Amino acid sequence: MINMKPILSILILMFLVSCVSKQKQKDLSVHNLGGNVKHVIEKKSDAVKKFGEITNGKLSSETVMDFNKDGNMLKLTSTYYWDSKPDKKLYIFQYDSKGRKISVKDSNDKKPKITFSYNSDEFVDETSYFDSNGNIELKTKHKYDENGLPLESNNYNIKGDLIEKAKYKQNSNGDPIEVIFYNGNGSFKSSLNYTYNSNNHLIELKFLEDKVTDIYKYNYPKIDNNKNWLKQIEYYNGKLQTVTDRIIEYY
Repeated sequence: MINMKPILSILILMFLVSCVSKQKQKDLSVHNLGGNVKHVIEKKSDAVKKFGEITNGKLSSETVMDFNKDGNMLKLTSTYYWDSKPDKKLYIFQYDSKGRKISVKDSNDKKPKITFSYNSDEFVDETSYFDSNGNIELKTKHKYDENGLPLESNNYNIKGDLIEKAKYKQNSNGDPIEVIFYNGNGSFKSSLNYTYNSNNHLIELKFLEDKVTDIYKYNYPKIDNNKNWLKQIEYYNGKLQTVTDRIIEYY
């Protein structure tokens, strides 16, 4: 079984970057989902090649997403199969009367994991992250250009010290094409570069850190009528890595 832990942080990073780049868009857009999607199940397995064909090996993770009719996420369930013991998390998304996302809550905790505050232009200007006891761990402040596209995010620790800065570039769809991360002292930390196909599906991700570049490549042998992929095959540094199958339910 492929060890997912070393690349899990990259997957989380990809998701957070997409959320920042598309803050004023619906969650369906953040996930590049077309149509009025209600429910998505994604099952990721080790990829195995048999008789010249790529097949599913051992299940490594499962993600379930539920969306409301406005296109925003209601809840997300993620399960990672570390060895023989599954690690399952359920996250609940909460909104205010204006339909703005205000918090993300772990079902096991009484208090939110993440909260959002907004500026006068209805963009998220601050994101706060909390531990399981409700103590703040990290605060992120966001800056935008005159067109409302993200310019940078600044992460601060509980003392108010800048510990990381991220600078963004997007394409015409608002999808991230480059993100450069800097340490609090201004030195380079890492970078992400994205390439998409004509269906706006990610086909290549380059992650640079410590002068080493990791390359993730993706292809999509199965697409539905809404141009949403139903099967994704991932290669990591040229080696076959995973197969992800999707089941999508629409309203």
